[in-house]
Amino acid sequence: MSTSPAPPPALVQHQPSSRRLSPSIAPSAIQEDTPTRRLPAPNRPHSASSAPATPRPAAMEPATTDPGEKSLAKLLSTLTATLHPATYVFTTLSPDSPLPPLAEIQLLFRETEGTTLIVSLDYAQAQHMRYFFPCRMMTLDVTSSLEAVGFMAVIAARLAACGMGVNPVSGFHHDHLFVPAGRADEAVEVLAALAEEKRGEQHNS
Repeated sequence: MSTSPAPPPALVQHQPSSRRLSPSIAPSAIQEDTPTRRLPAPNRPHSASSAPATPRPAAMEPATTDPGEKSLAKLLSTLTATLHPATYVFTTLSPDSPLPPLAEIQLLFRETEGTTLIVSLDYAQAQHMRYFFPCRMMTLDVTSSLEAVGFMAVIAARLAACGMGVNPVSGFHHDHLFVPAGRADEAVEVLAALAEEKRGEQHNS
């Protein structure tokens, strides 16, 4: 006796269960079991008006008053000079040469051809430097203005009348003269006589 094959099992399709709310319970009344996490409020960019102002560095202002004397008559009549004991020399270095220590440099000036230095004779000899014009430095004690007209011209002309070469240098506070080492005392006397002459002119005027 033949048997008929059993029919295939019926496929059962599972539907996701839906959560039904009781009509008497409002959705807002359902409480979650997990605690509430609040996200931090986003940072709001500061507006230009609310941002703290950054202090600006103070601008460098030019000096309103010149501390130096401009009157040529007063500069010459009050002229005194200090003669320094060291002997100095002029030398020059190529633009790519290392410089001596700052403490050894009396003057530094950069030129197209190289760097001019005034250093002591002792230092130049110790470093086997090629040097020129052994000289003494005279500081004119009066505080002259950088805008003073004719002051150094009168002094240079008076020394030139004595056949004396001079290399003047102007600093912020004082003018300085580099005069031949062997004639430094003579240069002091020439300037003293010039100052005495100008004082007499002021007295007679």
